[in-house]
Amino acid sequence: MKPSAAPSGLARGDRRSSRRRLIALLAITLGAIFVTELAIMLVLSVAPGRLSRLAVSAIDSLVLVTIAYVAIYLLLY
Repeated sequence: MKPSAAPSGLARGDRRSSRRRLIALLAITLGAIFVTELAIMLVLSVAPGRLSRLAVSAIDSLVLVTIAYVAIYLLLY
C-alpha cells in the first residue's frame, strides 16, 4: 500500500475559505469604522459639550479595540 501524500500548506479549498474570511473581516472592520465616524458626527451635531466629547472618546475606543482584534486575528490565523 502506498501512503497517501499529504499536501504541503493549505489545500485549495482552505485557501479559498481563508481568503473569504479575510475579506469578510476587512469588510466588517471598514464598516465598523464608517458607522463609528457617522455616530461621532451625529453625537457632535446633536449634543455639543462635555458629554459629546466623552461619547466620542468611548466610540473611538471601541473602534481601536475592533481594529486591534482584527489585527491580532489576522496575525494568528
